[in-house]
Amino acid sequence: MKLNKAYKKMSKALATLHNVKVTVISHTPKKDGVFTDDDVEEKLLTDYPAKISKSGLSTKDQKEFLPDKYDAILIIDTDVQIPAGCDVIATDIHDHETRYKQSTRGYVYQSHQEVGLLFDEKA
Repeated sequence: MKLNKAYKKMSKALATLHNVKVTVISHTPKKDGVFTDDDVEEKLLTDYPAKISKSGLSTKDQKEFLPDKYDAILIIDTDVQIPAGCDVIATDIHDHETRYKQSTRGYVYQSHQEVGLLFDEKA
């Protein structure tokens, strides 16, 4: 039981590190008879506090500006479930939005989960 208390305290401490609010959008194909129409977008989360880490950038890629394509990690609590393939829109404290594509399924730790994201401005 002491371990659960420690993880709950750690979760509260991690919440102080949140630097964005995320909106998670899933895409489901819409069937119309034998045809599959465009995807239907469904918001799974709206303005949910989280952290985006761009630690996957190597030092050679970190120039004056970020590259047009890079990997990022969404760090979010374990209360939510984000299916693979969702789009994630991250809004920072200055109301700047960044849209990430191709989320992976979350890798769940005791205190948080990490979801791999792809930023691709050229797509």
